[in-house]
Amino acid sequence: MPLPAAVLLLAAGASRRFGQDKRRAPMPGSAGGGPGGSLLEATIRSLAILGWPLTLVLRADDQAYGETLRQQLRDLGAEPPIDCVYAPDSSLGMGHSLAAGARALERRGTRRLLIALGDMPYLRRETLTTLAAAVLDLDPDRPGVVRPRFQGQAGHPVGLSGLALEALTNLTGDQGARALLQRWTAATRWLEVDDSGVVRDVDRPADLN
Repeated sequence: MPLPAAVLLLAAGASRRFGQDKRRAPMPGSAGGGPGGSLLEATIRSLAILGWPLTLVLRADDQAYGETLRQQLRDLGAEPPIDCVYAPDSSLGMGHSLAAGARALERRGTRRLLIALGDMPYLRRETLTTLAAAVLDLDPDRPGVVRPRFQGQAGHPVGLSGLALEALTNLTGDQGARALLQRWTAATRWLEVDDSGVVRDVDRPADLN
């Protein structure tokens, strides 16, 4: 049965600027990064309020981590369950991770998607619900983009109609979906938000403070 909408969460980066695997870094105030306390877990839990199926893209050697993460989130009552995709060429750039996730969503007949980044845990609930409503308004068979903007800065997550999936499955390199977004400029709806979380990612340990 086709999915009306789904979240595609990218978390297959190398964390080079962070100096260690930032996905596992404890959020401030968490108990040593226990269940629900890491950066990636916090991001997933923030997105879970939408109630949409979530496909998480990890590195090829992350199978054990992916299963542990899924179990921790199940123990916390996370719904719906997370589907992990292990991108074999993620080290070659974000385009490869996007393509691996897009192929999984295409096989499931996804009609609309919200592309989110695993190092952005500070999104407000109201921002996500506003974005989700706008994504659900997209015609899945026509070009369509929904993007948040904070004080003139383009942010994430990015909503796309399902028509984008075919183009995303062919991505390579480190440009992500930039070319597609440029091609669909006329079909882009900007949402002005008072939420710095849409532009606040975690690149270095100091960004968690």
